[in-house]
Amino acid sequence: HDLESRIGWVPGLVVCFACSKQNPPSAKLRAAQLLDDFVLPRDLPARVRAAGLLHLYQKLNAQCRQGLLVFLAHRSSKQALLARFVSLSQAKLEAEKAGQGDGEEQLDLAEAELEDHLARMLCVFPTPDKKATLLAKLASHKDKKVLRYLSTLSRPDSSLEAVVKAREELPRALGSKTPLGEYAKDLGRACGMGFGGPEMA
Repeated sequence: HDLESRIGWVPGLVVCFACSKQNPPSAKLRAAQLLDDFVLPRDLPARVRAAGLLHLYQKLNAQCRQGLLVFLAHRSSKQALLARFVSLSQAKLEAEKAGQGDGEEQLDLAEAELEDHLARMLCVFPTPDKKATLLAKLASHKDKKVLRYLSTLSRPDSSLEAVVKAREELPRALGSKTPLGEYAKDLGRACGMGFGGPEMA
């Protein structure tokens, strides 16, 4: 009890920091990572994490409770953006395979829709240089596993086990130490924090 009285305020501070409008996206992402990796470690069983999340919510003050709800809502909207990105990327790859004729028209449409969506993605998932180059490379990646991992991260019904695997394997598939691999790590943190899925219901 004495330990809780001395450090029990830390999770609430992390939650509020992750949701504060005054903090840049990179700082909020790091705070969210603290929540995901240390406050409620992702290597814990899903049901233990679910119980921990409920306990955390009950211990928060009203402001921090609202912050946690905002955090979860933001993650849901990010997943929706990523799901659309995956869908448009798949459509572009399929149009490229279709070739001439109708395929060319489909490719033009797919490229235009994807380019428009990349601008939206960039606002929510900023790249280090503030340009869409990394996102365009991600959309055009030929390894089918990449889009499959991104799809897993984008689905709210993905199991915790699948989410953790996707977060670990996605950067490896892209090259963990490359700019694209580093960017993919941030995408995984933003969309795949592990609070959700069938185990958390």
